Amino acid sequence: MNRNDVVLNRLVTILGDFNSPTNFGNDFSKETSIFGQKINLWNPSSLMGGRAGLLLLFTHPEFPIDVDLNEQLLDLLNHISLSNGLSLFDGLIGDSLALDSVKRDDLDNVKSQLMQAEIQNMEFMLDVSKNEAFDFAYGVVGIGMYVLSKLDHVEDNENTQKLVDLLANMQNYLIEKFPAQKNNSQKIKKWSFSRFQTEPIDIDFSMSHGLAGVLTFLADSTMKLGHRDEVDSVICSLLSFFNDMSYIQDGIECWPQSIGQKEFVRNDSWCYGTPGIEIARIKANLVLGNSKDARSSLTNLKNTIEHPQGLDNAMICHGYAGLKVIADVINNISSFEFISTNEVVSNINNFYSYDIDIGYLNPKISEDGQVTQTADFGMLTGIAGIAYALLPYKTTNFEYALGINMNNYEMLISQIIKNK
Repeated sequence: MNRNDVVLNRLVTILGDFNSPTNFGNDFSKETSIFGQKINLWNPSSLMGGRAGLLLLFTHPEFPIDVDLNEQLLDLLNHISLSNGLSLFDGLIGDSLALDSVKRDDLDNVKSQLMQAEIQNMEFMLDVSKNEAFDFAYGVVGIGMYVLSKLDHVEDNENTQKLVDLLANMQNYLIEKFPAQKNNSQKIKKWSFSRFQTEPIDIDFSMSHGLAGVLTFLADSTMKLGHRDEVDSVICSLLSFFNDMSYIQDGIECWPQSIGQKEFVRNDSWCYGTPGIEIARIKANLVLGNSKDARSSLTNLKNTIEHPQGLDNAMICHGYAGLKVIADVINNISSFEFISTNEVVSNINNFYSYDIDIGYLNPKISEDGQVTQTADFGMLTGIAGIAYALLPYKTTNFEYALGINMNNYEMLISQIIKNK
């Protein structure tokens, strides 16, 4: 058995042993440690770091053990609340994305009720004057990616037209927030991405909290709704802005973490780095018919993943597992290993420690800048996501939660790869 199999089997065993809410403790969020390690705050209804994320892992077609989903579902449903907000990573939308992965007739009524509540509350998010949260993790873009997942995979029903209308209104929100112009930083320099945030921060280029997420959603929604001149103009404007703000380091095209950043440091993560940004640029260029630029971004993505820099952990959000899941999606389209994952998988395995009961610890930076190592079972920030990345590839709706859903681009990307 190779090291990769050893690591995956160990993670599966750990997650299987602790899949039950009674094992975790229903009040797990108040626990301070497990296996002698401090735990990142556990939010039972969180897609990022809680029960919803585990549900996505346990319903993966290649997850190798049978998990009793009744306890999982009961725990999640007991914690679902509008008071958690609508966000994709920590709110109601993320919970619904996870529930959609469970194909059970007895959940249909629950899913329908959630959909009605979400539709009623989404309109509030679409008033720029009342809501600054546009981003992937906590704002309009992430909610829009969920709507796209519904429209891509659910047959016509009573909500279809409502969802189509919401998608168009989300485009309108982003058009107003990012009007077409060469330098978007002249329009908006600071923003608030989370209901927990006390001070606005500099706008950035990232997939998780910045302009790459906006670009991804506008491209995907255009593929679904068709072209609108005003949306195409914003896509073109954002692409131009990315072109103007990039720099080259070690042969890789990169971007600063924020518009005001003067010191460039490569961070090749899904959330803030080149991989997430290039996914957005590939999609946007394909939507506009710029196959040459899409090919250039695909090549840069390949080179980045094969020779990554600036990563200090194995997780999906800002570690090596995020690069693995991106490469898997592209390689599935190409039908061969177009992007080599040897170095990425090697780094994931190298971060594994036999001396740590759960195999991995997650570096967490406190408000005073101190770095502590914490245990994390989460999908984006912990061992559930690492296990997901190491499983044999199958398409899941978790790809919408990362903006790497490529079902509407497969033919175009395949042609680019074949013509290289």
